[in-house]
Amino acid sequence: MAERILKNQTANIIKINDLGAKEIPEYGEVDFGTCFTLSMLADSVDLATALVKDIAPNGFSTYLILNDGEQDLKAIEAVDLIRNIAQKSTVTKDGDWQIVLKAPAHISVNAVVDKKVACYLAPGAMFTKKYKVPQDKVWYIQSVGGSSENTCSQICFHYEKNGVIINPFVDACTDFDLIISEVVSPADTIININNLNNELDNIQIGMYYQFEPKDEDDEDVLFRKIINVDKGNNTITIDQPLNVSYDIGSYIALSEKPIRSLMVEKVTNSVAFHSPLPFTGQDGNSFLVIMFTNPDSTMDTRITSFINGWEEPLN
Repeated sequence: MAERILKNQTANIIKINDLGAKEIPEYGEVDFGTCFTLSMLADSVDLATALVKDIAPNGFSTYLILNDGEQDLKAIEAVDLIRNIAQKSTVTKDGDWQIVLKAPAHISVNAVVDKKVACYLAPGAMFTKKYKVPQDKVWYIQSVGGSSENTCSQICFHYEKNGVIINPFVDACTDFDLIISEVVSPADTIININNLNNELDNIQIGMYYQFEPKDEDDEDVLFRKIINVDKGNNTITIDQPLNVSYDIGSYIALSEKPIRSLMVEKVTNSVAFHSPLPFTGQDGNSFLVIMFTNPDSTMDTRITSFINGWEEPLN
């Protein structure tokens, strides 16, 4: 019997339901060739689906990998093997299986996002570069990075929407600085805050905070600037009303902070996001922002930076 070794790449048991719910243990492997005929494997929809799940840019599934007894196979090669297909099928313009395997930037309706910038900075200087996310497009950012010579420099990646720099990936429910202690009416600008552990001591006046309802309804997440703190009465004042009611126990978290911040010198420092970060240009006024800082007090420096990913139509 030909070897058909299935290797589980995850920390969870994988079941192939239409093959008798056969299990592959977490980070383990099972030779299905000893359990099933080749025709049974070829007829399994669940096996084919699992083999093309969570494909990495190198073409290998990060969910389930097939080994033919000699080598691990890329996802499309694995499907071809179990179904005895000599050539890759082409169902759509890009190819049914090819779409799964292609880097997203190279699918016909998408485009590469590859932004690079370099600048010289005097001691203590800062430089900002903005990239507009096109109307009705979504930028998926896979990695960011940069380097500097001759000093250590800082690169901060931000998102700006309608003139406000925010981190849209802040989750106030898990990253909160403050919690609302009384119901907020739509017209309120002075808000009572729980201050049991002196949280108000750390509040940053003049910065935007994310307000998130107790029920965690993302549609009601709002951003407001805190313009005053009254520690005696445990209140904050925001720049404009929330225009909706917020219940006791709703959350507040600082959102005016970088999506990612890097300190770099000489050797390129980069961060690859396991799940690419989406930035929507639906309102026509959204930007990815890079801020460069030379903290050295005596030396000039040259900073380079990049943003990599792909662009998709919004709909």
